[in-house]
Formats: sequence, structure tokens, C-alpha cells
Amino acid sequence: MTATLPDFFAARSSDKNGILRVILTVIILIFMISYVSAQFVAGDLPGLKSYLYELIHAFFLSLIVTILVSKLISQAAEVVTKFEAMKSINQLK
Repeated sequence: MTATLPDFFAARSSDKNGILRVILTVIILIFMISYVSAQFVAGDLPGLKSYLYELIHAFFLSLIVTILVSKLISQAAEVVTKFEAMKSINQLK
């Protein structure tokens, strides 16, 4: 059983030297960096438009929110993965 998308596609295509894993990891990182930067921009805009707080406060507020949301999403993915693994183990018995 594979745990990540690069592992899944490498196993599916019989990637022996790991080039496919590296390429997929770089693609995922590019999209993840653009996603996180978009979250910073979206988090900073409402406060800056209304002048409720300064740029540094908006940056740290959006940083905290982005980290918390990312952590919650990763925890949810981990729970689903463990649940699916337990379900498949129970089906094997």
C-alpha cells in the first residue's frame, strides 16, 4: 500500500530509479507554494483594505490561519487513510 501520490504513481509505473517521484514531488511543491502564497494574499487583503491592522499583523494572522487550516486538513487526511487501512485489514480476515 502506498502512502503518497508520488509513491502511488511510481509503484504503478514501475519506476525503479525514482525520477518520476522527483518530478511529481517538484510539481506538488510548486502548486503547494502557490496555494500557500494565495492564502497569505487572501488573508492580508481584508484587513489592509479596511486599515484595521498593519501589514505585519496581517501577515502573522494569515500565517497562523494558514498553518492551522493546513494542520487540520492533514489530520483529516491521516484519519481517513488510517480508517481505510483498518477497513481493508478487516476485510482480509
